[in-house]
Amino acid sequence: MKSETLTFLVGLFLAGTLVAQESASSYVIVLDQTPAGRSYKLAADALAKLRAPVLLVPLTEGGLGKVFDQLRTLKPECVAFVVPPERLEDNFVGEVFERASRLNDDPYLDFAYGFITGGTPEDALALVHNTARAESDRGSIAKKFVAVGHTFRESDLGPFAYQQAMLHERYGYRSEPINPIDESVDWQTRVPWEMRKLDGASLVYWAGHGMGDRLCGIDADAFTGFHLDHAVVVLGPCHSAVTVLRHDNQPGSLGVKTVTIPLERSICLKLIKAGAVAQLGSTASSSWGNVGPAITGFFNEAKTMGKALLDRLNAHIRQRGIGRFSVLPFENGQPSPQFLRDERNPGEIQSIARVLLIGDPAYRPFPDKRAVVPLPDVAERPHPMNPASLTNATPPFMTKARVDLSQATVTELIQALPNDTPQSGFAVLNEVIRRGPPAVPSLLEALKKSEAWLVPKALGAIKDARAVSPLIDVLAQRRWSPYKEIVVEALESVTGTKLGDDAEVWKTWSEKNRPTDH
Repeated sequence: MKSETLTFLVGLFLAGTLVAQESASSYVIVLDQTPAGRSYKLAADALAKLRAPVLLVPLTEGGLGKVFDQLRTLKPECVAFVVPPERLEDNFVGEVFERASRLNDDPYLDFAYGFITGGTPEDALALVHNTARAESDRGSIAKKFVAVGHTFRESDLGPFAYQQAMLHERYGYRSEPINPIDESVDWQTRVPWEMRKLDGASLVYWAGHGMGDRLCGIDADAFTGFHLDHAVVVLGPCHSAVTVLRHDNQPGSLGVKTVTIPLERSICLKLIKAGAVAQLGSTASSSWGNVGPAITGFFNEAKTMGKALLDRLNAHIRQRGIGRFSVLPFENGQPSPQFLRDERNPGEIQSIARVLLIGDPAYRPFPDKRAVVPLPDVAERPHPMNPASLTNATPPFMTKARVDLSQATVTELIQALPNDTPQSGFAVLNEVIRRGPPAVPSLLEALKKSEAWLVPKALGAIKDARAVSPLIDVLAQRRWSPYKEIVVEALESVTGTKLGDDAEVWKTWSEKNRPTDH
């Protein structure tokens, strides 16, 4: 009887008849009925089979008004919008958010929702099929976690990646940190190798800058050649979803401009093609703080992806005391609504309204609750960004109002390498690298005493043969990653040889090749 009812409902919908009933339906599919959207019907059909019984509501050229009139009657728990990627721009996403909060008199979202899309209708269909497979055999999904922490001029999120990798190891994951570093030639040479860490991942966190086609400083072209194992992807960077960006040239001063991203360069769509079944992100300026808190909901509390995000967004509204609000549109030439500092943007609601789930809102990646494991103390294992050996001393050149790295001695620069201030990090690293071979003796001395990951990184970039034996000695002594990986990368860079992380193999190679000291 259930299959007959479903066939009847789907038939009515595809014939263009709005399906309505007085009783509530727990799951509703909204299918875009514009010319571009109709080609995504197969994905809607597959989702209807997965979530049966469901009701289906068409989204026509007339917009969301009639859709939400119907949803007000149906009172669903979950709504999946099956749409082409071009539909998922800031103003559409914001309108869905506002309307979803107005089905009754309170300001809270009244149902969980997500967006099913893909670079092609076939990709959207594959997203639904991958979701069904993940639910039918969760035990076969690899427990591999990758955390990406972006180091850029305003912030160093490398420690985030390392700490999250340590945390998830305690949950039984094989984990990998990735630390993209802006303006670093060394990082650019390692991008293909680093991106291979994503292969086989089932859980991925990204923290840093994003622009839809450039995530955490990594260009869209690098997002190829890996396969995600039914992955949940948490995208903390701004503008990390789909194909349209709207932002100020200069926050708060110049008008909004619209930038279109070609489908083939959308990182969000590339992740779907790679096998991601759920992505939490934002179509506009956002931050990890708007997305990250949803993690506990699905990871520790066993909620569906949609419910985890719903609870996170409603908690924000509740905690900030936000009453009735309006989601303002982005308009070219006008200031961004997100940069308003008045009653029109209470609690930064204009940013929160653009946070979204791409994937099935009813998907439950972790059906069992798990005990919350506290973050490990970095003192348990030396932290490459914040080693215990750091001193609080600030080199003289770092105390100036305007930092002038060129005036620092090599010793001062190396002293600053582990420093966690915004001006250190990659900026100091690049200055050390620029000094070239004259910096090597001081770097080798620091290598003996310091846990700072930037010291072997600098040696690898300078490519001086004097570093080979000391790096091998350090490789033999250090037992933890990612510092050990960075030492291996440095050896590979200096020698042009790949021998893995076994110090004895490197010693044998070194004795045979005897690199000449300069």
